[in-house]
Amino acid sequence: MIDESSFPSTLLKSLQHLDVSSNPLKCTCEAHWFLMFLKSTCITIDHFSTSMQCDLPESKRGQPLLSMDPRSCQDIYGHQSFLCTFLIVMFITVLPVLHKLYGWDFWYLSHICLAAVRRGYAQMSTVSREEYDAFIAFDSQHSMVADWVYNEMVPQLEEKGRR
Repeated sequence: MIDESSFPSTLLKSLQHLDVSSNPLKCTCEAHWFLMFLKSTCITIDHFSTSMQCDLPESKRGQPLLSMDPRSCQDIYGHQSFLCTFLIVMFITVLPVLHKLYGWDFWYLSHICLAAVRRGYAQMSTVSREEYDAFIAFDSQHSMVADWVYNEMVPQLEEKGRR
């Protein structure tokens, strides 16, 4: 098998003639550099297009070395690309679904955790605790409710000194 270590750089600089015909060649991506070297060099190569034939892999046995497609070796990162793309697509798909189904749960949980980190709830500085007993919201258009609030509840609270 011919690999990059078969030709040290000092040998390649002084090499003028190369004959590797009738040698079984392994036509895989590891030998891609050798094909590129043969195509780009000024060295005299005997039987370049006829006697340099692939022996391995089995599917390329007997084919000329020049028939090796250099683009077939460019898919080095195929598995990593697939995995990254798959994870990104899953993230983009699952995140909105989780937000739709459990958005309020996440919001509530984040506030519970924030309260635990702060060691309880923070007191609001703008509201004094003794100023009011309660905040009452009612429909003033409904006469029976308005009558009860104004005539029963408010006088009883104000008698106790509260507002």
